[in-house]
Amino acid sequence: MDSIDLIVLLSAGICFCFFLVFHVVALRIFKDFPAPPSIVGALLAGLALNVVLTFFYPGELKDSLTILQLLFALFVSETIYFFLVFHYIAFVFGMNEASIRVRLLFEVGSSPVGITGDRILQRYNAKQIFTARLARLISAGHFKFDGSRYEVKSPVLLLQLKLINFFKGLLGIRKEV
Repeated sequence: MDSIDLIVLLSAGICFCFFLVFHVVALRIFKDFPAPPSIVGALLAGLALNVVLTFFYPGELKDSLTILQLLFALFVSETIYFFLVFHYIAFVFGMNEASIRVRLLFEVGSSPVGITGDRILQRYNAKQIFTARLARLISAGHFKFDGSRYEVKSPVLLLQLKLINFFKGLLGIRKEV
């Protein structure tokens, strides 16, 4: 493996692990603080760490590279890091269909002899789940509720919605109203 490849992959991987630790610690310490600022803070800290790692690797790794190659390595590493963070937010931390799949997996997997569709529907109460999700979104600062209407409060969610709609458009998937 070339030294530039090693720098790119190590930087992106180390920074993503740093992001995860920073993000989880921030969420644990500041429980009443909305999640988006901790994500942005962790993302920026990881980006800064990536710059430091790229330019301060041990001599034999980076000495054979020109400044342009190091800048290119930084760009590629930052891009990989950004996509790792984006996928974490979209598919692990964020709202998506994974939560439904996990819940169904739990319901079906917790029964040693299998489970009927009616029993799943009985245990997987949509109204109860809907109420719990709204409460979590409000407490996390993503939504606000004025007593009669819900509104999106988080610019991060609006950006996520725009990105999802953009990619749906690219893929030819009809947008939901």
